[in-house]
Amino acid sequence: MLKRKEFLLIFLVVFIAACGSAPDPAEEKPEEEIAEEHTPTLQQPDKRIGPWLEYYGLSAEDFSHAETFESGQTFSMEYQPESPDPYQDLYIYSRDSSKFIDMDSYSMLLEKEPGGEIVFRGWNVDKEVALIDLDAKQRKRIFFCGTPCIYEEASFWGEKVVVAGFVDDNNGYQPAIWMREPGQTSLTIKMADLLFAPAEINYLQKIRVKNVVEIDSFASVY
Repeated sequence: MLKRKEFLLIFLVVFIAACGSAPDPAEEKPEEEIAEEHTPTLQQPDKRIGPWLEYYGLSAEDFSHAETFESGQTFSMEYQPESPDPYQDLYIYSRDSSKFIDMDSYSMLLEKEPGGEIVFRGWNVDKEVALIDLDAKQRKRIFFCGTPCIYEEASFWGEKVVVAGFVDDNNGYQPAIWMREPGQTSLTIKMADLLFAPAEINYLQKIRVKNVVEIDSFASVY
């Protein structure tokens, strides 16, 4: 039988070991944050590209065709914030909020009324996706396209800018994913061998911007 002193000594050793191995609640991360720490892919997309794929019933396996293009140096200019800024609630920020993607101000014409209401005024047929570096106060063009392209959603996959949308092939619109590293002169586009009619393309106005502004569909442009 253990003596009282021996029993207390064993109890203290076990208690100290248990305390030392317990996780610090301050160091624990929410499940959503842990899930977002990995770099997303088409197989495991993030909370922006994932819902876009689901909306159109698409999966990674649909994007079987990929091409990489040399597009030269990206166009850059000084970033000057607009005030009031009708696009503010549509910007897509990086995890540390030092950068954001602007995929609307070039093509979607918005105005902010004196009462704060955002009003849609029309479309520019050309499309641009820009990356704004707030520390460097720089706006860099990442993607640019005319009427053949529709940009609907975007995200950061690590340092990579990823855009989801459609490309016109004359018979309909093919789902497409554009990818580019901001410092690279090349870009990759992945396309699905599926066709959508213009009237079917409505994620942008029904999902992404619906809480900010009411807009016409892309179908009204073409």
